[in-house]
Amino acid sequence: MMIYLSVTLLLDNLRPLLKCQAKTVSFVGIDTLFGLMFRVTRKGVSATGPSGPVAVLSPGALAESVLLAAEELAGDFRAVAP
Repeated sequence: MMIYLSVTLLLDNLRPLLKCQAKTVSFVGIDTLFGLMFRVTRKGVSATGPSGPVAVLSPGALAESVLLAAEELAGDFRAVAP
């Protein structure tokens, strides 16, 4: 999977859901069949993968965890980039 492009795509796909402009969004990584479906429910945002439910998070917790992971990945890239 082209991880850096896929992370950018994931962040972009989550935007309408986190801004309450959509109730469901899907994500499929670039150059892979791996995908996730995000759906707003009464309990929060449900994330479902190919083998079933992954987690239910509040929109804030989802945004924070995805952003933190993206920033960590960017930091790892900067550490090894010339």
